[in-house]
Amino acid sequence: MSFDRHSVRAPTALWKDTERQLTAYQAPPPGTSRQSQASGGRHSEDPARPEDNKTALLVSEQGDSSQPIVVSATVPMATVARRRAHGAVRNAPLADDVFRLVHAERDGLLLLHEDVAGLVMAGALLGELVLSGHLTISADHMARVLTRLPPADALGHIVIDHLTRETHPVPIWLPFLAGTAYAQVADRMIRSGHVEQVFTRRLFVRRTGYLPADGNNAAWPWARLLSRLERREPLDTSDRLLGGLLLACDWHRTVLRSADLNVSLSLRHELQQAPGPVQLLAALTEAAVRSAVTSHLR
Repeated sequence: MSFDRHSVRAPTALWKDTERQLTAYQAPPPGTSRQSQASGGRHSEDPARPEDNKTALLVSEQGDSSQPIVVSATVPMATVARRRAHGAVRNAPLADDVFRLVHAERDGLLLLHEDVAGLVMAGALLGELVLSGHLTISADHMARVLTRLPPADALGHIVIDHLTRETHPVPIWLPFLAGTAYAQVADRMIRSGHVEQVFTRRLFVRRTGYLPADGNNAAWPWARLLSRLERREPLDTSDRLLGGLLLACDWHRTVLRSADLNVSLSLRHELQQAPGPVQLLAALTEAAVRSAVTSHLR
């Protein structure tokens, strides 16, 4: 692992010591099992990944008040042995596509306000359950579980566990799930190897970003949507809901630009062709985002 010393003004001894500790960890041998790789290299007898510890050490040393350091660098987390996913992603979970669309490909930083991102992610997680047939939304806006069978995805299982314990309308569930939805989707993306968590620190401000492991995968959601809209091809139900969520946070104007197409009208037309629960979820998410933005402006 190497660092850009020109962007970080720190004592040379500190950098040498940190680099020595970071490079001390060796990657797993080639014979590592698929099960070990799928879990990010974690073994049952190892309570924590060594690369995580090394990154935590680097952050703690940079933040030590006894060492006043002016930092302007992006520090990857767990880059030593982190499994990275490459190749085209097809049929990705809805929330994963939303996650890709609301982050900058260059530095992985979130481009939306965190409250708005949380609401949109919450809508996407509910949407995954609607698309899989586990959930429906009735005309009175109630979220109703259709089956007790657990979803294939662990995160979906967590969400549906909340829904089965209590009964509330979707406008109640959205802000509740929004508190953790963004972090949960980010963790799923990290574990699947599609993004890498990085920390950007300038002076006393530290921001977290999620760099895509594959630039083509990061661009696939908007490229797919825009190409189909421009060719006047009908979208599938998942992409109709994806477009509805982009409309909900007004993000379609940024990621879907076309000189030959009114993207907003096209997305709303496609959304009108979607099943009732999908239309309701998109509309309720848009209302929740509008309410959150209004409350911040007061």
